[in-house]
Order: sequence, then C-alpha cells, then structure tokens
Amino acid sequence: EAAAYQALIKKEFSDKGRALKYIISSGIGANEMFSHLLASLHQAFGTSGIQWLVVDAPADLRTLPVDATDDNTIVIEFSRSGTTEETLKIAELTRTRFTKRIIYANKGPLKELGLQLQKENKPVLIFDLETRIGGRLLRRLTPMTYGPMELSGMDIKAYAADTDRYDSLLDFKHKEKSLAVSLARFFFVWV
Repeated sequence: EAAAYQALIKKEFSDKGRALKYIISSGIGANEMFSHLLASLHQAFGTSGIQWLVVDAPADLRTLPVDATDDNTIVIEFSRSGTTEETLKIAELTRTRFTKRIIYANKGPLKELGLQLQKENKPVLIFDLETRIGGRLLRRLTPMTYGPMELSGMDIKAYAADTDRYDSLLDFKHKEKSLAVSLARFFFVWV
C-alpha cells in the first residue's frame, strides 16, 4: 500500500509542482485516540514539513488551518464497517474541499462514497482493513498506524522495532522480570 500512497502523492502533488502540507486522518472511534500521540510526536520531532491533523468529530473541522486546500492536503479515513458516524459525517463535509483521499473500509457507506468519488474521477484509493486483527490492535498492526506515518515521512521501521521491543518487555511471560509486573509492584508498594 505504501507504493500506492507514493504513486498518488507523485501524481497529485509532485508532478503538479505542489507540496503535500497536510494529512488529515479520521476514523475508528476509540482507536483514533492513538493517532493523537503519533501525530503529536510527528509535529514535535518530524522533519518532513508535513502536518498530520487528527479529526475525531465534525466540530474539529473548524480547527483546520485556513490554508489547508485541495492543492496541499490528503485525507485518510478508517472505518472497518464503513458506518462510523463521525467518520462518515467528516467525509461528507470535506468531500468537495479535499478530493485526494485514502479510504479504508470493508463495506458500508464510507466505501460506497469512495467508489462514487472514483467514478467522478477523483484521486481516491480504497483498501480493506484485515478482519483477522481485533479492534484494539488496529493501532499496531494495520494502516491506521502505518498509513499516516508513511504519508508524513516518519520512520516506520524504527517505530516498529521500538514498539516490538517494549511489547516484549511488557509481556507477562517474563514473570518477575516483566516491566508490567515491576511497574505494578512499584505502584502497589509506593502509591
């Protein structure tokens, strides 16, 4: 999928002498909260010059920069069912302002919107989200994490290696040497 992202960016931005300035991500309810952390890390330490904006609700659209236009912005939306109300409303409210989109939906109105936009010759990519991965793990194992990271120029390989290392340290299989057990014991004793 990263190759498809890069082809879209090349065709819609680079080849037209434009720079991608904003990525707007939206979707998947509680899992979207994890995007706030990654977007904040990117804003604080990223060097690509791209701003990653997380939009959780239609009211958040009021906070978008006034210079975010179709010429410098791409939207990436996530809803496995394609029926997440906030994501659908955001898509409806932004479909004419921002035509460049990456949509992850297995079915439902969000996927149908993407197909309709493609019929209108809008630059839209549509992908399914893997059904084998449970909701709370979407933050680690799917494009919900890696999609916006790829678009914003973050180091995905370093992120994956670091999170794998810390996931291992937290694993209860290490029993007394597990970081999670040590932290729990510390809080029990000292807090």
